[in-house]
Amino acid sequence: MAQSFQLIDFNQVDVVTPMIYPPRPALVVGGVAPFPGAEVSLVPLEHIGRPPYRGIQVVCTAGDGTQTDGGSAAYSVQIDLAGITGLHGVELIGATRTARIDVPTEDGA
Repeated sequence: MAQSFQLIDFNQVDVVTPMIYPPRPALVVGGVAPFPGAEVSLVPLEHIGRPPYRGIQVVCTAGDGTQTDGGSAAYSVQIDLAGITGLHGVELIGATRTARIDVPTEDGA
């Protein structure tokens, strides 16, 4: 059975870099899922070459394959940004808005 994905919005976005060397920044995203039990994930878009900002979509699927009308639920997800940033950073893509986030790279770019 094929799962269907849908873009969802986000309320907060942060880049967190643990105090280790080399730095390994992670993108942390939070918001409200459209229904309880939704599995939210961050999905990097495929690009030819390295764009200025690499797109990362905020998507959800029904965790058990069924959606319920029982309200909504908060979510927080993260993704390691090593090797998936653009020249300047990432562009987070939600259902109704996007946000460009500059991410420092190992070479200081």
